[in-house]
Amino acid sequence: MAAAYFAGQDTIIPVTVVNTKRRASYSLLISEQVQDLTHPSFFILQLDPQQEVASSYRMHFPRRGVWRSQGYEITTTFPFELFRKGLEVFHPEEILVFPRPIPPARLPHFTSRPLGEIARPTKGNTGDFRSLREYRSSDSMRHVHWKVSAKRDQLVIRELEGQALDSLIVCFYNSWHPYPYASEWICEDLEQHRQRLERGVEACAGLIQHLINRRHPVALVTLQDRTPYGNSALHMEGILKLLARLQFVGEPDSPTLTRTLAFDLQPQDRCILMAEGPVFPEITTGQVVAKIPFG
Repeated sequence: MAAAYFAGQDTIIPVTVVNTKRRASYSLLISEQVQDLTHPSFFILQLDPQQEVASSYRMHFPRRGVWRSQGYEITTTFPFELFRKGLEVFHPEEILVFPRPIPPARLPHFTSRPLGEIARPTKGNTGDFRSLREYRSSDSMRHVHWKVSAKRDQLVIRELEGQALDSLIVCFYNSWHPYPYASEWICEDLEQHRQRLERGVEACAGLIQHLINRRHPVALVTLQDRTPYGNSALHMEGILKLLARLQFVGEPDSPTLTRTLAFDLQPQDRCILMAEGPVFPEITTGQVVAKIPFG
């Protein structure tokens, strides 16, 4: 399987087929059985005994989320194309499809220059000591102050001034109902509204990718989750995985989703708030440095 799948983009899947039989096989059509998707397939004209053939096929997922493959179907009409013989190879697998990262049209003004060109009162990425606070599950263990933690018998995080200034949190308001509406809001066109929210997910992924490319340590906060800060390719992959599984609070298809409508923020957090708009939710904790509507 491919390392990463993105919604709306073709992905070439390399595959190797081995004939373990003592006789050759001819005219093989091999299809992957993906639920709710036209089965992608490839053709092998001849496969000799013990022969190994490398091939590929194209996958195209129309939307992000979790897709399920049941395995492969191998069929042939050899020798006279009068009958179709088939074999199913059952191999269930979950396929996680990422949203396409598309930067929003409006980017925060402080990202218009590289960090090295921005005048700063601090001493770079290490920075001066800023404060101590209790450890949260979203924190990186490399910021733990081990000596103080041992004295207090609990994990304590050491914050640096430079880190606080560089770090940004993207707060994505993943509510099915636009703020300030709740369950009484009536949507006239469900599919059009869903597409608007999906464009918001793509814009969120694009904004975070843009910030990481400019070396900002970035965290993502939704109404259910909060990631640690990071600016590596591995961190971006983790955020894409979270966005791939993201659901919207109050969505008709997700009645059991927790209906929390508040972000997990700290006073020192610098937030870029993304919501459907034009009205944005109130942020009582943390500093909002930019607001970006989507849809």
